[in-house]
Amino acid sequence: MLRLQPDEALNSFYSRNIFFLQQPTAKNVRDLFGVCTTGHWQRTEFLRFINKAGWSGKEGLNLFLYRHTSYHRINFSVFEFGSYDRDIYRKYGTQIAASYIRSDFVKLCPLCMREDFDELGFIYWRRNHQSHDVTVCAIHNAVLVDSCEACLKPYEEKSKYLETPWSGCECGFCILDTKVELSSDSGGLMFSRFLDDMYSSEYQINTRDHYKVVEARLESLSLSSAADYYDYFVGVLNKELLKRLLSSAEGRDWCKPLQLFQSAYEYTAVLFSSFEDFSLSLDEIGAKKHPLSKSCYDLAY
Repeated sequence: MLRLQPDEALNSFYSRNIFFLQQPTAKNVRDLFGVCTTGHWQRTEFLRFINKAGWSGKEGLNLFLYRHTSYHRINFSVFEFGSYDRDIYRKYGTQIAASYIRSDFVKLCPLCMREDFDELGFIYWRRNHQSHDVTVCAIHNAVLVDSCEACLKPYEEKSKYLETPWSGCECGFCILDTKVELSSDSGGLMFSRFLDDMYSSEYQINTRDHYKVVEARLESLSLSSAADYYDYFVGVLNKELLKRLLSSAEGRDWCKPLQLFQSAYEYTAVLFSSFEDFSLSLDEIGAKKHPLSKSCYDLAY
């Protein structure tokens, strides 16, 4: 198999390996990888794949979950600490870990692509860019693209893998020629950076402490209603993000702002200037930061 990149999305690694097969038939793919999937991973497929890739055992499993899927976003804030990978054996399954919060289409940063091609000779897509609510690159502040600039064909994973980034679009446009659009959405950039830093955190927190620190921040800002909340932040953060939050049931219940998990990080990113600000606030209330096993992040690539 090809060399896995430290921040590469699971589906990027899978698709990239398939593309460079001389004859990517379903049988050849299954023989090499142990699976032949469209990228919507089930737990058993995921375990077979990482074993074929040489990442066997608990260390390999945790490494893939932590670095190459959305799993840490789901398992950063938990009600009880335990085995980091326990939920793929319980109710969630790796389909949620890999694709629960991902976009409908593959998203790429034009500047990341150019840097990768210059340094590595190929491009890949990053795990951190694939969440449905991330619109800009946290490093370059470039708007992420999910379709061909020339023909507008979306970069979607169909059949068994996505071919476009490596072979070029059917219309002949080279993806490396994609124009760079710098984002003017300061809120989108702050949220993207917040998630980037959260993905790099090497610990978990208790969800009750997550509640406490958010409620403490709301109290310190004297925000008691949706109108107060919107007026305070409307000039700072993503208006569409705020509208979505304030129109939801949880947005009208300030006593339980994190009741629905999907919006937990959106709330948190709006209230805190950065992940570091959030982390320091956790320290101030005495929240426990449960360190991950070193097997999650200490293996070399």
